[in-house]
Amino acid sequence: MHKRFPPAPLENMNYENLERMAKDPATPPVLQKRIWILLAASQGYGSRTIARLIGMSRKSASIWRERIDRKGAACIFNDNPGGRPRRFPEPWVEALRDILAAPGAPSLRALAKSMNIQPSVLSRALRRPPPK
Repeated sequence: MHKRFPPAPLENMNYENLERMAKDPATPPVLQKRIWILLAASQGYGSRTIARLIGMSRKSASIWRERIDRKGAACIFNDNPGGRPRRFPEPWVEALRDILAAPGAPSLRALAKSMNIQPSVLSRALRRPPPK
């Protein structure tokens, strides 16, 4: 049995304005998808149907559908879904440099594999100059 959602409230947003924004080529594609999710959710569509309509995975549609239900419609504009940071924090870079400089240290490739990242990502982080 599929989980049924009540229609997501648009709060103080206008359906027509949101639809216009979603169709506007100047709107970033990521935001366009979020708007379409919100519009479909406001019509009471579930995650599976939204995923099919928009052309995305059911899991992604479900995550955004639940996020809209939990945080409200405005989250599509100001909610960063997270993910891996683009840069390693400086304390991590220093710790990684210490690990690689220690006697009997693993290779950069082995260390990257143990961290489940690409060696090029680790190499790029280590090439960054230390703060002054």
